[in-house]
Amino acid sequence: MKRLVELTPFYRGDDYALQVTVRNKIDQSPIDITHWCLSSTMKLSDALNDEPQIDKDGYRRVLQIVYQVPDTEESHVGIAHLLYPNEKTNDLIGNTFYQMDIQAEISGSVITLMKGKVLVLTDVTRRHFEQLNYETA
Repeated sequence: MKRLVELTPFYRGDDYALQVTVRNKIDQSPIDITHWCLSSTMKLSDALNDEPQIDKDGYRRVLQIVYQVPDTEESHVGIAHLLYPNEKTNDLIGNTFYQMDIQAEISGSVITLMKGKVLVLTDVTRRHFEQLNYETA
């Protein structure tokens, strides 16, 4: 059984980058992941389906990204870089843990590489401030 991973927190509205390293679990040798299709789902609860969802208040309940691993020196030694772009993370709920996983599709088979959780922190620029009118004497 794979263990759950707690990932580094990030601020809502920031780009969130993860480096994925795939190794043979027996001898830890790198696995060539060139042209693999990696996908990642980040959601409030495991009970939600995987389709991207935005709630009535405009917050994203489910975020998905798909990444086709290019032919690079890093991919030949099992390394890929996933990016959750700020346009998508901007709608996440701050100060909230999201469940997430990373999966690989290889020759029609889907394999879960990692399951864990990540804390999305509230960013300052998202706060709503009441506009105050000051009178001068």
